[in-house]
Amino acid sequence: MKFSDSLSLFEYLLKEHPNNLMEGLDGIKNISNDMLNETKQLILAHNKNLQQTQFHQSISHSTELLNENKKIESLIGKHISHFTLEALIGSGGMGVVYLARRNDGKFEQKVAIKIVYPTITVLHGPQNLTREAQYLAKLNHPNIAGVLDAGECEFGMYMVMEYIEGTTFLSYCQEQNLNTKQRLLLFCKVCDAVSYAHQNRVIHADLKPSNILVNKQGEPKLVDFGVARTINNEQTDFVVNEYIKALSQEYASPEQLAGQALTTQSDVYSLGKILANTLKESCYELQSIIEHSSAPQATRYASALELSTDIKRYLNVEPVSLNKNHLYRCKKFIQRNPLTAVLGISFCVASLLFTNALWQKNIHLKQERETTEYVASFLIDVFESADPAAYDGHQISAQDLLLGAKQRLSNEDDLLQSQPKIALFLAKALRGVGEYTSALELLELNNNTAFNTEQALIKAQIYIQKSEIELAQQALDSVAKERLTAKSSVQYFNSLANILFYSDQYEQALAKLQIAEQLAIEHKLYTAVIEIKNKRTAIFQEQGKLAEQLAEAKLAVKFSEQHFVKNSAEYLNALFTLQSAYSANEDFNAAKILLENIYKVQVKVYPKDHPTLALTLNEMGNNFSRLGEYKNAIPLHKQAIAMVEGRYGKKHIDYAYGYSYLGNAYGYQKRFEEAINAYNESLESNTLMYGKVHTNTLTSARNLGLAYSEMGNQVKAKKILNETLKQTLTLYPEISYRSALVQTALARTLIELQEWQPAKIHLEHAAEGFRQSLGEKSIRYTRTIERLKIVNEKLAIGLM
Repeated sequence: MKFSDSLSLFEYLLKEHPNNLMEGLDGIKNISNDMLNETKQLILAHNKNLQQTQFHQSISHSTELLNENKKIESLIGKHISHFTLEALIGSGGMGVVYLARRNDGKFEQKVAIKIVYPTITVLHGPQNLTREAQYLAKLNHPNIAGVLDAGECEFGMYMVMEYIEGTTFLSYCQEQNLNTKQRLLLFCKVCDAVSYAHQNRVIHADLKPSNILVNKQGEPKLVDFGVARTINNEQTDFVVNEYIKALSQEYASPEQLAGQALTTQSDVYSLGKILANTLKESCYELQSIIEHSSAPQATRYASALELSTDIKRYLNVEPVSLNKNHLYRCKKFIQRNPLTAVLGISFCVASLLFTNALWQKNIHLKQERETTEYVASFLIDVFESADPAAYDGHQISAQDLLLGAKQRLSNEDDLLQSQPKIALFLAKALRGVGEYTSALELLELNNNTAFNTEQALIKAQIYIQKSEIELAQQALDSVAKERLTAKSSVQYFNSLANILFYSDQYEQALAKLQIAEQLAIEHKLYTAVIEIKNKRTAIFQEQGKLAEQLAEAKLAVKFSEQHFVKNSAEYLNALFTLQSAYSANEDFNAAKILLENIYKVQVKVYPKDHPTLALTLNEMGNNFSRLGEYKNAIPLHKQAIAMVEGRYGKKHIDYAYGYSYLGNAYGYQKRFEEAINAYNESLESNTLMYGKVHTNTLTSARNLGLAYSEMGNQVKAKKILNETLKQTLTLYPEISYRSALVQTALARTLIELQEWQPAKIHLEHAAEGFRQSLGEKSIRYTRTIERLKIVNEKLAIGLM
């Protein structure tokens, strides 16, 4: 007799040898050692828990349910919902999984359908299974197999899941003969998926290599959340515990095997065991990471993110968090960049010699000497924390140095407290290079009350950049206005105007800008004046007041000519704003001439791969596209993208803008597949920088949805735009300019699908959003009203 798995063998023994399961097992021949050991574990669990009423009654005495278990293993050709079961993919302790194909004729779709054993449904409770499906449906991550639907049919509880065509994690590593680095990179994606699940309060609870599949594109996918539970779920699940004990002992954490309440660290333990089995060989650092992952709960990594971060540090030749030894850190830095290490050591020696000379000559200036030593030590660690390897051989960037300085300040409380000005300066600089999280962390550590007002202003500016408007307002509310200087007053009103701008309160924003400009002119803060005028032109553009936008841009140029030289950043910024105004007013030839003149000056001022040049090239390319000169536009966008990517990688705003403009150029030519690829790159870049819920990210998603719509794939477009609208509404009201942009895009798709009623609702909301923000004379409002009339006519015809 053959058995497909240990559970089916265990069920057989319950029926045929109920009084002596072990004796019955001894009589079974030709079974693998793994199946034999797993079945023995099930028998031991059964014997140990015979007094457990639920287990005893539902498994030992429920022959009918066990027969039902067998039935669901022979359902090929049967229908569940609008799917036909085609092949049995596999079976396990919780149920069986079929490959199924959509049968309603709408479109081709393969899915995996998991049907839960009736015994498990009785033991676990259908309400619990439904709840688990709801957990999983909320998970939206590229490395987690998505749950599409769930329900109950004649065969029992089922879940419709994304079908992963591939192989298991360890098999993939072996078949592809991956080296250690490739295996670690693949494993990091698994850690990121687990971390995402934890952030959404879901613990997998059964992580093992067979529950990680790798598809044909080489992307790992977490599957089988069948025993998942939410964080802080105190309910003990006897069936799940015994299942884990019997079938997943190698990867289950000690606390899980002991039946204790689970935390995210239980999944971390399983990840550590998987990592140990994944690597062909491991050095001291990797072995310490593995051991720390599998350590007792009190000393284990607190999260999957911490585990993943240490692996990435190892891959980047950075010191892992487990080793605080200074010699070890120094060794890692020298390995990363010997030349910089020599320069850093020379600098250290020079600094120390200089400090010593001061001490010899100024024996009575003890405090100054100590400060000098602090600063010297600080500068040494700044150099040590830089990582030029991350930039493919380029020189160390300011971003690297700033992050290293931040790390030094964060680790040394005495330095942070003695040098609060350094902390404040670094926070400003980190904000300038887009390292918002690091800047906020540093501000939180710097508790010097003398700088509370400046810190609040920096926080507000960061939150505005991140589109977290409520937090920005809270930061400004904490500002002690009586402590504002002339410069910080300008910053205060400028930030307040930005908050109002992003809240679509344009007139109020203009009023605050007027106050800021008066203060800036009064105190001769001319750089701030240019920034204020540039912001005012942006507001006019959003309001559809294109003539006012152009007039204000010209005033900004005139003001910059009076107060700055013609190769200054301020003058060039003013010219850049003017060309944007020309472009908005569709005077593309004027914009083209300005951009060419700007670029001629910029190439003399900036290095050849500076992002400012990339920004200008992108604007030039976009201008060519609007003139229909696509042959000139596309190479400029590609050149700009290459400049930014070569130095900064994908995590840079001009990389995202470059691909967005490139997508527009392809879209104008109806080269939709190329446009979609470009928009996807822009979306990925913005997601890396800002996360999924940010104005820039959502703009990229909207462009992607429109591209699919233009290509004719309305189903895909509808899905993307629905999700984009959902995320947009977490940032902006339903009746607002930003929401209206997405709703009009979605309505266009719904019109193509002839879904007139939802299209009407979205268009009505969009029209009101444009009316309130831009006015009834704006182009966007009038176009939306025209579409709404067409939809109303279609609905009227349908009612006749």
